[in-house]
Amino acid sequence: MFPIAIIFCNWSAYAIYFTSNTAKAMGGSVIYTDFAWI
Repeated sequence: MFPIAIIFCNWSAYAIYFTSNTAKAMGGSVIYTDFAWI
């Protein structure tokens, strides 16, 4: 579900921070943080 949120807000520093924390909870922080930076 949160990959959609990344696409919607990938220009927002808050979104990157939020996504990173969410991904850490899911155990994939590196993958999702990189995705957020794209």
